[in-house]
Amino acid sequence: MRVKQDSGRFSLVMLDIDFFEPLKNLWGRQVGEFVLNKVGQLIKRNLLEGDSVTRYRGREFLILLPEADGRTALLAAEKIRRAVERAQWPNGMSVTVSAGVAYYPDDGEKLTELLKNVKKALSRARSGGRNRVCRACYKTGRIQ
Repeated sequence: MRVKQDSGRFSLVMLDIDFFEPLKNLWGRQVGEFVLNKVGQLIKRNLLEGDSVTRYRGREFLILLPEADGRTALLAAEKIRRAVERAQWPNGMSVTVSAGVAYYPDDGEKLTELLKNVKKALSRARSGGRNRVCRACYKTGRIQ
């Protein structure tokens, strides 16, 4: 479900390539760059018009989903996670991603709060076994 265009609501997704450093160390920097680029392409292919993505701190991606509520953002992040998991990778590699989701204004009313909470949700996805999506629930203080 998309909310009204002028609502001022949006979601952020922070996505990280699981075990990227060991992958890069095993296969080399060139393969690491290939993986980063392919993940970026898979993200773009699975976004809607008006959504945007940027690299964030090296191996992470920050995705802006204008007008997407928390549930819609979870579904979008899960779609991307599955696309990466199912992609064909060279040399029989397995590549997965973990993602955190935060929704404005429910998960933070200031950008700093929202970024803090999306990072917490990503951390929860990583610590929960990776290859998963978690959402910050600022108002309840929980991570889903």
